[in-house]
Amino acid sequence: MARINFNDVAETTGNSALPNGPYVLKVVSASWQERTNWGDEQTYVEVVFDVAEGPYEGALASRPEFAHTARLEFGDGRRLGILKHSLACLSRSNVGANGAPFDAEGAFNALIDPEDPRHGVAAKAFEGKLFGGNVVKYHKPKRDGSDGTTEMVWTWYDAQEVRDGTDRSGRPIVALEDKYKRGYTPRQEQPQTAQAPADFGQVTGVYDEDVPF
Repeated sequence: MARINFNDVAETTGNSALPNGPYVLKVVSASWQERTNWGDEQTYVEVVFDVAEGPYEGALASRPEFAHTARLEFGDGRRLGILKHSLACLSRSNVGANGAPFDAEGAFNALIDPEDPRHGVAAKAFEGKLFGGNVVKYHKPKRDGSDGTTEMVWTWYDAQEVRDGTDRSGRPIVALEDKYKRGYTPRQEQPQTAQAPADFGQVTGVYDEDVPF
């Protein structure tokens, strides 16, 4: 057996699904959730997603223990601005009916309204849709100083913003750093940026003719 040249091997812990950094992501599924948490009723749309492009494509599907979700919350009016931004990123990143941008706001309202005649297909409208996300992995110790949990937080961008490496204001999109959250303990992985495919359009994604959005 050939000897291993360890000079060509990058050291990793093997315990993480993704390094911190921006990625082009795709929606795997979307569902309306109603739950009671410690007496507090929570209503939101849960989006399950995976990496759509680059060297980490499909990384979350192959590591189910690292499955990633985002909550699109609408029960609290204070979070509606964040919700609108997330839906705008989906709209600008995908083609909808008649070649127009995907109507993410219309699909979302149909999904949360059982009386909407499009309610039955609204969840399907989100499947396969692209968006951009920037992830930070941080360690959150317990108040007593003992070991806590490792958590991941995503911020939303357009898919094209991630491909271009800059946001809509022209500022570079870089891996989120330890200043993001108090209690963050940097990991050892080097930030990675998903590479764009050789050929892509300004607006991409999946459109199903049976879904009217």
